[in-house]
Amino acid sequence: MPQAENAAADRVFGASRIVYTAHRTGGHLLLGQLGTGRPALTASYDADNIFAKILRGEIPCHKVYEDDNVIAFMDVMPQSAGHTLIVPKAASRNLLDADPAVLAAVVPLLQRIAVAAKEAFGADGVSMMQFNEAAGGQTVYHLHFHVIPRYEGVPLQAHGRGMEDPGVLAANAEKLRAALEATG
Repeated sequence: MPQAENAAADRVFGASRIVYTAHRTGGHLLLGQLGTGRPALTASYDADNIFAKILRGEIPCHKVYEDDNVIAFMDVMPQSAGHTLIVPKAASRNLLDADPAVLAAVVPLLQRIAVAAKEAFGADGVSMMQFNEAAGGQTVYHLHFHVIPRYEGVPLQAHGRGMEDPGVLAANAEKLRAALEATG
């Protein structure tokens, strides 16, 4: 049986300081917040999920935006041109265990990227999606949000249908970065 490690970790998000307890067995991390009255996770956070690897720089992405709390990049299996993922840097399985301070840092960026994506891709609207656990449609167990430009009468493409051409993703990322700069 693998030996487990216990630790406490500080995370600073804006003006909020969050202290987590951590119990690691193998590559899985069980998190619970100290002093918040919030229960520990019922499922484990896998520190080797694809978004954690992107955050550590182990896997490349077509980055659109990054700050101390969040990274945004193009979805490699887009459902529409400009499909962007917004991923908090804090280890969190999904919305159900996310710290409110992390969510507070993400929501303004969701709005900003949605406005820029609508403009950059000439969309009629924008869908924002977030899934929790397998029954809720989640396939990557790190909190993330989808921003998907939408067009009247055009259905979304199936997710997971295949990888988009890297040149298309790079061009779409540049287009979205330019729109973000233009909108301030």
